[in-house]
Amino acid sequence: MSKKIVVLYHRQPYDEIRIGDKLVFQEKDKPNGIIPLLKSFFSTIDSGTWIATSEVYEDFTPPLRQRITLWESSANCILRRVPVTREDIHLFYHKTSKEGFWPILHTFPEKYRFDCVDWANFVEVNKKFAKAAVDESDDNTIVWIHDYNLWLAPHFIRKMRPDITMAFFFHTPFPSPDIFNILPWSRQIIESLLCCDLLSFDIPRYVENFVSTAKSNFAVQIKKREKTRNYLSTTGTALSEPWITRQMTYNGRLIKLDAFPEGTNCQQIDKILGKDSTLEKIKKIKSSMNGCKLIFSASRVDYIKGIGELLECYERLLLTREDLLEKVVLFVVAVEPAKGISAYQELQTRIRYLLDKINTKFQTSLWEPVIYSDKSLSFEEMIAWFSVTDIMWVPSLRDGMNITCKEFVAVKKDSGGVLVLSEFAGASIELHEAVLTNPYSPDSMDNAIALALEMPLRDQRVRMKKMYRTVLLSDIGKWSRQLNDLRNLRPEIQI
Repeated sequence: MSKKIVVLYHRQPYDEIRIGDKLVFQEKDKPNGIIPLLKSFFSTIDSGTWIATSEVYEDFTPPLRQRITLWESSANCILRRVPVTREDIHLFYHKTSKEGFWPILHTFPEKYRFDCVDWANFVEVNKKFAKAAVDESDDNTIVWIHDYNLWLAPHFIRKMRPDITMAFFFHTPFPSPDIFNILPWSRQIIESLLCCDLLSFDIPRYVENFVSTAKSNFAVQIKKREKTRNYLSTTGTALSEPWITRQMTYNGRLIKLDAFPEGTNCQQIDKILGKDSTLEKIKKIKSSMNGCKLIFSASRVDYIKGIGELLECYERLLLTREDLLEKVVLFVVAVEPAKGISAYQELQTRIRYLLDKINTKFQTSLWEPVIYSDKSLSFEEMIAWFSVTDIMWVPSLRDGMNITCKEFVAVKKDSGGVLVLSEFAGASIELHEAVLTNPYSPDSMDNAIALALEMPLRDQRVRMKKMYRTVLLSDIGKWSRQLNDLRNLRPEIQI
């Protein structure tokens, strides 16, 4: 008998829009990489439940449980709502998570805002998720919790159901203990996570950082270590790690650990590429380029994404390479952030300044050097742009994985194109054939884009073909099989 999967992630697969006494789903206005990843995951299992927040209305009560169809794959799942007020969502996500925890996870302690953390609200929301998970679980259930917003859910679930099987996946980096322990609540968070049966991260470095942090707070014992999988970099890059801890114990309980690089859905991408509507988009984009080489970068406005560093590098490129004027176009998609997060507002101002500066200095009557969009592209639009892109540029200062670059590789396969990839993105330890760069070093950035622009097509194809093989190793189906180790595992004792 297959296990029932209950997934906890604070965001729903689609935005809920209220029209009278009905809720209508529409595509996310501000998507992230986790949403499409989880949608793809549900297409690989027979049935499952997605637990997420839903806004409370005074005059309207949405159904607590609802079977929905995920449009991208026609897969079905049960949506279980966790009712919270709009103010609770704001405190939980925009304040505590984004201004309190996010900068610590990405090793930007100077942006950490202690005064923004509403710990009581965070505890309460996590309790609600735990209660919903227990309500949806039976004796044949695996509860799979996603991301840092639900750090405390394992503690409350274990307290209510000592017998339940739990896994936790981290979609962000996990920092070293001297950074993570800046949080005054680090011990509560780590002890809650140690209630899980499996803790999984994107890459071995994040596993080892977590283990070091756990050791700095509690008397955990390491039971098993192994060499890092042979297709991952073990030396030579910023995030390389030759060894990985696979098992440890705490209070008599065995906890498994592993690194499962997030993947993409290559089959879905192939289907989209074959659609008439996609082919028409590709044709229009090619026509709009007027023969220019296209450099493409897609992310959101966030200080971890290195957008400012990218624009400054591009300006230096145009200043020193007059032969590229009217021959190259940079298209930057940076989805605007939620209102009220001061660090993001400051970054948005910097980005606007650099955009205006570059276009004012270099544009001609026939050529605009930078195209910028603060609106998200649909997945089909993104695939169309990838198809036409000559250089994909990922300048992240920190990034848990970066699935976007894997999607680019899945589109290109062996047809050419260059990936310029930051060493500080988790994907860098998998995609060895990318042009790796240090976004903190102007020289490194300048050399990387110069190499990408001059790379012969034959070399591009050889590199892309090897990267595509690697992407297939961690596609969505293989990524989702990380739960296989839990099929017959039962928790040993209550914490």
